[in-house]
Amino acid sequence: MNSAQSARQAKIGHVLLGTGYALLGLVTLVAFARVVQNGFLVYDDPDCVSNNHIVQRGLTWEGFVWAFTSTYYSNWFPLTWLSHMLDVQWFGLIPGWHHFMNVLFHAASTLLLFHLLRRMTGAVWRSAFVAALFAWHPLRVESVAWVAERKDVLCTLFWMLTLLAYLRYTERPRPGRYLVTLVTFALGLMTKPMLVTLPFVLLLLDLWPLKRLPWPVREAGGWLATLSSSAGREMLKVFRRLCVEKLPLFVLTLASCIVTFHVQQKGYAVASIEILPIPARLANMLVAYLEYLSKLVWPVNLAVIYPLQASQSLWKLALAIMALGGISAWAVRGIRSRPYVLVGWLWYLGTLVPVIGLVQIGEQAIADRYTYIPMIGLGIIVAWGADSVMNRRPALRWPIQVAGVAALAACVVLTDIQVAYWKDSKTLFAHTLAVTHDNPVALNVFGAQLLAEGKTAEARELFLQSLALRPNGAGPRHCLGTAYAQEGKHDEAIAAFREALRLNPVFQEAHNALGIALLNKQQFDEALQHFHEAARLDPNFLEPLFNRAITYQKLGNLEQAQSSYLQVLKLKPDHRQTLLNLGNLLLAQRKFAEAIPLLQQLLRADPNSVDALSRLAWIRATHEDARLRDGAEAVRLATRACELTNHQNPQSLSSLAAAYAETGRFDEAVQTAQNALALARASGQSGVAAVLQSLLPLFQARTPCRDVLK
Repeated sequence: MNSAQSARQAKIGHVLLGTGYALLGLVTLVAFARVVQNGFLVYDDPDCVSNNHIVQRGLTWEGFVWAFTSTYYSNWFPLTWLSHMLDVQWFGLIPGWHHFMNVLFHAASTLLLFHLLRRMTGAVWRSAFVAALFAWHPLRVESVAWVAERKDVLCTLFWMLTLLAYLRYTERPRPGRYLVTLVTFALGLMTKPMLVTLPFVLLLLDLWPLKRLPWPVREAGGWLATLSSSAGREMLKVFRRLCVEKLPLFVLTLASCIVTFHVQQKGYAVASIEILPIPARLANMLVAYLEYLSKLVWPVNLAVIYPLQASQSLWKLALAIMALGGISAWAVRGIRSRPYVLVGWLWYLGTLVPVIGLVQIGEQAIADRYTYIPMIGLGIIVAWGADSVMNRRPALRWPIQVAGVAALAACVVLTDIQVAYWKDSKTLFAHTLAVTHDNPVALNVFGAQLLAEGKTAEARELFLQSLALRPNGAGPRHCLGTAYAQEGKHDEAIAAFREALRLNPVFQEAHNALGIALLNKQQFDEALQHFHEAARLDPNFLEPLFNRAITYQKLGNLEQAQSSYLQVLKLKPDHRQTLLNLGNLLLAQRKFAEAIPLLQQLLRADPNSVDALSRLAWIRATHEDARLRDGAEAVRLATRACELTNHQNPQSLSSLAAAYAETGRFDEAVQTAQNALALARASGQSGVAAVLQSLLPLFQARTPCRDVLK
């Protein structure tokens, strides 16, 4: 073959390879295309984005500091918080764009995985199959279609970048290249601590496909004889060197594990030994490994939450032990002839360790999102195993290839169907209840959705069902209390909130809800205590600060009320009710110059705020200081307020009357004031009626109003 032909073939190869990358990325985007039509969920998304007032301000210095110092959400992942803030900075709170960014991160990880496997092994089609299975399998939907799981897709991207940096380091070991590996790994840990297993995976890759760890031929005397031979001693020496090489990575892993455990235990996210004993955890762990395997092969009835079982049936446990033991033995026996099996199997087993349930976090038995990285190991076994079979039995090549393509096509279809279930909270949790049994978390979240729709009685029944399955659930107790509060049953609500706090003393939402219930019972001092505690547990929790301000205002402590309102505005400068309440508070103290900017800010946030329009119009029409009066502006503001209320609001009409008088339109001022007076009397607004009664003689005397506080 001459050089021209070689160059032509190389060019064709590059074109085909580029087409493969493009096709892999394009189909990934198509498989998840419908996700951009989905909204935010009521499950975790409010904490991460849709109700997180720090994130909602976009990328700010205060947000940057908070991301690195906060343990909110019982986790520490500053880069994930910054990515959410950047999304808000660019796209606001339009959920489709947040979903689209998740898809882009997922597609980027897919292309990197293909690139890595191809470079490490030289096998294009096998690498493409692993990447496609990773990208298109319906188990990926939970990680990609859930905004709150940004940490999953982001940490996987850093996983791939760390592997790429490590691959470059192994090709040409240099301190700078190792430093890049260390930095990308550290950044990945700041997106999600799932990366703690990566140093162990690097050791596996040293065995295969990088072949940095020479595995000796087994001696006749067995493995002990093999390891004591010269080849065995050389292997152990290399292994020690490779472990020392990764020591800085292991140090970061240990630090991340300590921080994560401390943060999650502090946030009551870690189940105690009393609640879930060690034997039960071990049984759940073994069954979970088998469950994940079954979902890879038969991905149906996928749910957002699978209920945790207190005990496992003996047949499931026995089957799990036999299956895991059998596969492990097969993998070890074939370490020389098929090392990819051991590497892929240990990749699967090892990367699941942080979430397999030995340290039980949350209330799920398993979770589809936990398979995001681990399933890559199983994909390697399938792809290289199928190639091995085809090489040994060429007659099976065509059927295996057709089966592989069909399986990937089925994955795309099933993924598209699964994405549709994530359309909204009600659809998702209705589906979850349909495919699972005795699911207290799903019952609780679905009930919360019904509660938000005003279906209080139906929601209450679901909360009671959830509590029947899990009597020690603080979340259902809190939701039940909320249902009672909506029904006006304040004593029952208070009892439910107190029980929720007994079960979880750091439940800030329950502290806030209990404070509101006590406030409704006019138990102001105790209400303040709970608002204080909620704000202490989470200084960026806006609601207790607002409720504390209202409580202080009811107690007549205007200075403390004003301070609390200002704290709310620091978190959310456009909080409409706070702007109005604080504006009214300042007006009552005759601090007009301070009230005007707040009312103007409220109008920028809500141009149709009748209260802001009316009050600002009144100040512009009646203030004794000519620098603050503006008759034409007062007419404009008051006219808009009257239009919005169909001229049926006495306060808006009285502001319009005063504005007319300020501009010399006294006949219109008198007529408008008379109409407002009739409406005020008819609606029992005696205070407004008294003000109007005092204004009428002024307007009739063709005198504008000055310094009369409405």
